Amino acid sequence: VYGDAIRISASEKFPITGVKISKNIIKNVSRYGIFLTQVAKAEIANNEISSSGNHAILLEKNSTDSVIKTNTITKPGKSGIALYSASNKATVSGNTITEPKEAGIYLYDNVKNCSIGVDSKNFNTISKAKGNGIHITGKCNSNTVAYNKITNASGDGVFVYESSSITIKNNKISASKNGININSNSKKAK
Repeated sequence: VYGDAIRISASEKFPITGVKISKNIIKNVSRYGIFLTQVAKAEIANNEISSSGNHAILLEKNSTDSVIKTNTITKPGKSGIALYSASNKATVSGNTITEPKEAGIYLYDNVKNCSIGVDSKNFNTISKAKGNGIHITGKCNSNTVAYNKITNASGDGVFVYESSSITIKNNKISASKNGININSNSKKAK
């Protein structure tokens, strides 16, 4: 498929809420498997996405209060799941991400109050990431990374840069570099 397999674009003037995307099989797309912009309260669940040219799942521009769960993602061209530009209050759990060319899960540009993994039954499994297992950067404050299983990451298991008040707990990590790397201007990480 040329382009995105599923793309939903809204705006402040014309909002979209409550979209449910589930039980799709998406293979060999040139861009994103699932791409949402300014879509609130979406649920993305039980999808199988393989060999996307870019991120397998991307939420951006205030796609808030979303749930991304129990998706199986294999060999995305960038990250398995990416949250950009104030896509706040997302819950990302129960996903299996294998061999992403970059991070397994990537938060960038003011993404706040997200739960990446919830508890010992609702965690993400990330294996063979070519970058970091979970990558948080760009003032993505007050996020929680918990109970995830990250194996054989080429970079760090969890990498935090220029983001504050990050809680990282109860993760199982094996990585080529650091298990957890909290870097420049990251305050109150625990």
